[in-house]
Amino acid sequence: MNSGISYAEQARHNALNGQTCSEAVMTAFSTLSNLDEATARKLASGMAGGMGGTKKNCGAVTAAYMILGLLLGPESVEDKNKRENVSKLVAEFSRRFNEQFGTADCAILTNGYNFTSPADMKRLRASGKPESIITGAAGLLEQILIEQGVLLAERENSTP
Repeated sequence: MNSGISYAEQARHNALNGQTCSEAVMTAFSTLSNLDEATARKLASGMAGGMGGTKKNCGAVTAAYMILGLLLGPESVEDKNKRENVSKLVAEFSRRFNEQFGTADCAILTNGYNFTSPADMKRLRASGKPESIITGAAGLLEQILIEQGVLLAERENSTP
């Protein structure tokens, strides 16, 4: 993350520089999960357009789920407590996202724009809607990670 800006603003910056919704969120938080940016982008690339362009679950939301799992999920199959905890956090993220945006369905969030149409994509980008969704999802993720002490711990251990 660029110093001095929030993870949500970094995700917005990533989107404005050509990353998809899923890539923008995943790469903004990649340093927290010890992923290099290229690997994070690769992991998120198939989620673009609501799961491979199918306009199903929002890619920014799915990337947030993956970050929650990477940071707070179980390291072994025996760790049922962490699995249960991360499931609850994903459900809480979903609740907050739906409260803010009304849905996590990409087709509804993007007003049905055709992702294969250059004209539709130009109108969608001009609307600012993708950046709003990306910033919102990343902001909610950031808030949950602060509540869980993840960002506080990361900031305390970082060098100035």
